[in-house]
Amino acid sequence: MAFCTECGKSIADGAKFCDNCGAAVTTRNFESTNQRKTVYEGEVHKCPNCGETLKSFNANCPACGYELRSAKSTDSVGELTLRLEQIESTRVVEKPRSIYKAAYSESIVSKTDEQKATLIRTFPIPNTKEDLFEFIILAKSNVDSDLYVNDIHNSARVVSDAWKSKFEQAYQKAKLTFGTDSDFSNVQSLYMQLYGGIKKGKRKMWFFILLFFAIFFGGTAILLITSGDTTPQVNVKEVARLEAVVEEIESNLEDGKYKLALTLAESLEYGGYDGVAEREWNVKREYLIEQILDEATENGVILERTSP
Repeated sequence: MAFCTECGKSIADGAKFCDNCGAAVTTRNFESTNQRKTVYEGEVHKCPNCGETLKSFNANCPACGYELRSAKSTDSVGELTLRLEQIESTRVVEKPRSIYKAAYSESIVSKTDEQKATLIRTFPIPNTKEDLFEFIILAKSNVDSDLYVNDIHNSARVVSDAWKSKFEQAYQKAKLTFGTDSDFSNVQSLYMQLYGGIKKGKRKMWFFILLFFAIFFGGTAILLITSGDTTPQVNVKEVARLEAVVEEIESNLEDGKYKLALTLAESLEYGGYDGVAEREWNVKREYLIEQILDEATENGVILERTSP
């Protein structure tokens, strides 16, 4: 059924004028308003050899095995790359005049790299699966894992941080968009490679730090042992001397020479450089003195300590 475009009243089939307002009837009036329209979005990619519909990331046709070539870079990746190249073309490189300025220039962030980092962080992430995958590959390839070994703030680190942040955003979007598809395993693999590389670099740094300290302290110990009159040797000699005194004390106790044994026990003082050994010998001295006094008393000999 058609309706008048002027007054909205219905028009009888075959009428040339509206019965209500007299307006001329046009072909637009007879277009059905009840017909359902079908709208197609996106592009359907088909094999140029057999016409089979292709899914994203296909390198060969699943029906005939035809090798797919001449794949063009996505518009999103191409646009970002082009804009980054435009910013890079404005870079002004200044040669430092001294060694100090050369070292200082490595720790500052250039204006060009600040602009690149800002563009990367604010650039919109694509929506389609194939474009999103290409974007993730681009982001990962621009993250330098070696820069995360130390907390250094410079131009390279700022740009790498921007790519790393964008990679994380794209990964989360891919996870929400097609996280249940088998194709997501490719994205997951890239994610593990990136963060695995960063962790590996940090572990490598700690390994070299521990190796350095092991070599340093090991070398110091060797030098001390092999030197002519070293502290370890002094301690060894002192322990041997004290053990000889203990043997003499025990011999005097067996012979009933309590006073001589007490005098030797009171002189039992550690003269080395090991604090732990000194405390152990102090305890042992007190134990021997008490033992001598107890045995002397049991045998009717009254002794008194000459030192507290």
